[in-house]
Amino acid sequence: VPAKFRYEVLKRIADINPDIYGIVFCRTRRETQEVANKLINDGYNADAIHGDLSQAQRDDVMGKFRKKVLQILVATDVAARGLDVNDLTHV
Repeated sequence: VPAKFRYEVLKRIADINPDIYGIVFCRTRRETQEVANKLINDGYNADAIHGDLSQAQRDDVMGKFRKKVLQILVATDVAARGLDVNDLTHV
């Protein structure tokens, strides 16, 4: 998918899968936060996890994601290493 269409495609995937529970990987911390912010602003239950967050912030985000308060976790690949999450519908 060309870069300029990726966000719209992501939203379509989320819209046609109302029970989505997935992780979106981004290349940079900045891109990760931008995508998460767009999703939040567009009404999706999403948040970001990346290296600019404190350990407490990362733990908070992961706690919400594991409890399925968040449906979409936007992450850098480094931040997501070692994550053990069951029942994902999309990656």
